[in-house]
Amino acid sequence: MVKHELREEIMLKKNKISGDAVSFDARARLVRDSLTNLGDVYSFWIENPDLRGAILMENKSPQTVRKLAQRGIRRLHNAWYFLSHFGRDCDFVNALDINALQGANALVLGRNAVEGRFRDCEVSLKWPEFRPPKPQEIPQRIEDLLRAVKEEYFNDPLDASIYTHLALALTQPFEEGNKRTARLVQNRMLVDYGFPPAVIPVGEAKFYMGLLRKAIPTYQAGKLHPEKELFFDYVASKVNNGLDLILDDLGVSDSLIPPQLG
Repeated sequence: MVKHELREEIMLKKNKISGDAVSFDARARLVRDSLTNLGDVYSFWIENPDLRGAILMENKSPQTVRKLAQRGIRRLHNAWYFLSHFGRDCDFVNALDINALQGANALVLGRNAVEGRFRDCEVSLKWPEFRPPKPQEIPQRIEDLLRAVKEEYFNDPLDASIYTHLALALTQPFEEGNKRTARLVQNRMLVDYGFPPAVIPVGEAKFYMGLLRKAIPTYQAGKLHPEKELFFDYVASKVNNGLDLILDDLGVSDSLIPPQLG
């Protein structure tokens, strides 16, 4: 699980913001505004494989590269708003189902939401010690995941959201776009509970993948609350960074945060 000190700092900051009605409304507007333009939230190297590939290829004009970047951002924008539709009349985690996952992934890949489906072939993350589940195992794996996070989310939304990210990224239920879809779903869960999205910076893609790889035993054991897992702490630190930005934007003092935590 997320280590105690980091969890306490996150909750203190979140409560500090949400405990004041004016600050809470301002925070909500900031999150909504930032998510309205997904170019500000998701236009990262890690989120745009088409862009990465284009830059590595010769004879690609700046206009072509820009067009590919815009296309990738637009797809993520569409997937985010598709997920935002779920949970309008109830908590998102209770509305989250296989249709939501498949639809979001289809939109990430530039297809129509109704075209979403699980993969029917085996895939590899190119890690010799790990192979994602076989296609025929995926529906049950996803059903088990959804049931587990629904049971645990309201007890521990932070761990449940991060575990959903981890499990989707390693189950690889789709042929492509698994990690992008996993991060979108995680962030939708976080935002629904009043947290900011966990933003993975451009330069940390390799580090992120390394932590994901090290978290394989946690995934294989199905532990929503591992005793110590660096992947959980890493993602939670991005939530914490987001709270710092919101507090700064709101001009809210951090004097209530204990010095050993701040």
